[in-house]
Amino acid sequence: MLNPSKAVFGSAEQLVVAPSGILAGVYVRTDGATPGGIYEAPAGIEKGQLLGVLGFETNEVLDEAKRDLVYPKHINPLTADGGLRVADGSRNLKRNGNFPSIPERRGAIFIEQSVKKGLTFAKHKNNTQLLRQSVARTVQTFLISQMKNGAFRTRDPKTAFFVDFGDALNPPSEVFAGRLNGRVGIATNKPTEFVVIKFSQDTRALEAELAQ
Repeated sequence: MLNPSKAVFGSAEQLVVAPSGILAGVYVRTDGATPGGIYEAPAGIEKGQLLGVLGFETNEVLDEAKRDLVYPKHINPLTADGGLRVADGSRNLKRNGNFPSIPERRGAIFIEQSVKKGLTFAKHKNNTQLLRQSVARTVQTFLISQMKNGAFRTRDPKTAFFVDFGDALNPPSEVFAGRLNGRVGIATNKPTEFVVIKFSQDTRALEAELAQ
């Protein structure tokens, strides 16, 4: 439910609308918050606040047992937390594959599109080892800049990504076919979906006494 004077046209005190527009705003706000915002999950009490939302159409979304039914199906629930209304999930609909979460998928798409645009200079140049080395350096430089923005699980280029435009991928048959081939691998971050804590009795004093 939204306040129409702040969100959508209308004269009622409250309007029930689909959450898609609000969630699009969450994505944009997360992307713009930091240089590496696209690599952050648009979810949780910090990034995923549903600003302008007064409530939900039904309180069923607050039932944790029901949220536990939809989340394994990669449907991200909405919920309330400490008075805040938030997006409480960061999965995408593709259950299998290399990039199962929203920030991983969007980050990978951004990197792929950026690399493709950045390598247009190589088209129609002679396919030599020098060109392939230049292409590899261009990709590595871009990935290092994204690594500094938090795109990968580590801040060490050796473990954050790999770039290969070597001779093994570009034998004479590929060169004669007009193709310059490369492989890029990225170690994307994994969002924390669950915080699991086990509580037990503190028996250290008793164990120390028995050990004497």
